[in-house]
Amino acid sequence: MKKTKVLTGYTGESDLGVTQIADAIIAGCTSNLKFTFTHSELIDLVAGRDDYTQKLALVPTGTHADVTNKDDAKVVLINALRVICKEINRQHEGDTAILETCGAPLANAGPQPKGGDYPSPEGLDAEAGSKTTELDVKTNRQAGLNDHGIIVAISDAATAPDDVLLWRKESATGHKLTIGGLKPATKYLLACAYQRKAGEKLIWSKTIIGYTKLG
Repeated sequence: MKKTKVLTGYTGESDLGVTQIADAIIAGCTSNLKFTFTHSELIDLVAGRDDYTQKLALVPTGTHADVTNKDDAKVVLINALRVICKEINRQHEGDTAILETCGAPLANAGPQPKGGDYPSPEGLDAEAGSKTTELDVKTNRQAGLNDHGIIVAISDAATAPDDVLLWRKESATGHKLTIGGLKPATKYLLACAYQRKAGEKLIWSKTIIGYTKLG
């Protein structure tokens, strides 16, 4: 049986996705007594996240040079993620309970046995679509579960009910979809689950934030 590890490679993550992962690891590892970073792994991650976030903010209204600077900063951030996640694995590989506290996504959290609860989809990401009224939503592919399709729950962040079951629902047969009929320049909350048969429990992902384009 494979030991539980956290992911160490994030080159395929979107701009928003890599930022969310960095934020989760920083929150999970800061003041976490289960991990001792004797070098600068956490410090470098915070610095890389801050630099990348600043350069990413310049891209929508910036120049080609701003895009290049953002891409270079993303490489640095991804490398910092790789370094700290390798150290996290070195300290607690195989101890799922401790690894779950660090904020990093687990690498080999396989699907539940047939008939049991499915895990929540991993890597939920939402980016502004080609239209101001759209969001492009996707999750990571996960072996054994891609053919089940996904359900995405979405709500205007300003008026979202506390219960995700009351949010608007959209579904797809694969791992990505475009949600239309939204308001321009608006902050939305999104969560995702694998589709199940009627009456079966949906296991929702963590809630993320998505923004539609300015109209």
